[in-house]
Amino acid sequence: MIDAFKQASEPVTARNPAVKELKQSGRRVIGYTCSNFPEEIAYAAGMVPVRAIGAPGLGGETGPLQPEAQCSVARSNLQLALGEGFSNLDGFVVTNSCDMAQNFYSALEHYSPFPFLHFISRPNIAHSRPALDFFRFELDVFKQAVERFVGKPIADEDLSNAISVYNENRRLLKELYDLRGKGEKPLISGSDFTRVAIASFYMDKARHSELLKGFLEEVRRGPPVAESCVRVHLSGSTFPDAELFELIEQVGGMVVSDDLCIGTRYFMAPVEEGGAPMDALADRYLNKMACPCMHHGSKLDERYDFIKGQLQQCGGQGVIFALQRLCDCHLVDYQALRYRLQSDGIPCLYHEVEATIGSGQLRTKLEAFFEIAGRD
Repeated sequence: MIDAFKQASEPVTARNPAVKELKQSGRRVIGYTCSNFPEEIAYAAGMVPVRAIGAPGLGGETGPLQPEAQCSVARSNLQLALGEGFSNLDGFVVTNSCDMAQNFYSALEHYSPFPFLHFISRPNIAHSRPALDFFRFELDVFKQAVERFVGKPIADEDLSNAISVYNENRRLLKELYDLRGKGEKPLISGSDFTRVAIASFYMDKARHSELLKGFLEEVRRGPPVAESCVRVHLSGSTFPDAELFELIEQVGGMVVSDDLCIGTRYFMAPVEEGGAPMDALADRYLNKMACPCMHHGSKLDERYDFIKGQLQQCGGQGVIFALQRLCDCHLVDYQALRYRLQSDGIPCLYHEVEATIGSGQLRTKLEAFFEIAGRD
């Protein structure tokens, strides 16, 4: 069944068979950049949100539009948006995260490659009443823009149904996530889990959950995927595929936990159900697991406590920081996190990644790191 998820994990939407199927069925498909985007609002309007996570191929020339000091994710997303890679999308939403996201939106606003375009200004401070009030207002503005685009209002019942669909998918992804790390031996590899997670970005969530239920039963019945391996936590942002996870497995390791934008930061923390849906969405997407783009005082404590908790729950023997080159947000956090890990005697490895992983140098670094981490 993993093949169905592999086929749907193509980040170039013009080549993704799941996105093509959605378009052929008459669904509107809308792109977005960040795990902090409230997909449920678009889904409640009948649209299917799909994720832009950076990928080579079908890109246009955008050199003059982009600064040199820009990560490969932002660079490739703009190339795809102004080329053919996202040509089958009906719209695009950019959520405030870093300066490059705002630069990306400005280019889209100027060239207008999509019928629908919107920017959501998400505050960079969580656990604050003024920030929550502002973000709630921003979500109202976005909801109204979507209603104008689709030509019909979004009822609270539709929002509640969308929240339920997404919460079920989050719960199922968490169940699968636990099968790679919480047991004595991983029942699913880090690479296969990542393929399933990425596929969720390009399928209707209800359809993805349906497949995932069957896959969970298959994984639970199956044998462990590794008898002996060095169990590691992976920290970073986003990757277009499972290449890094496969390399780690080839060298004798296994990613058993993570705090990635395509991993736990995406599916942890459900939206509260039963109350006012827009209030619940604002609360979840502002106050969920802290990411490096946030600046509130408790952020580093939250991030470190989560990483250390995952190491304890999943038997992790070390932390790999695979960070996008030129990503200031993650690089600043890394300096503080590594000192805390070192003071607690937890081995960690740092590696900068670009559009492609670059396996030669990294393979050597991983071999040395696993030799150190595996001694404990």
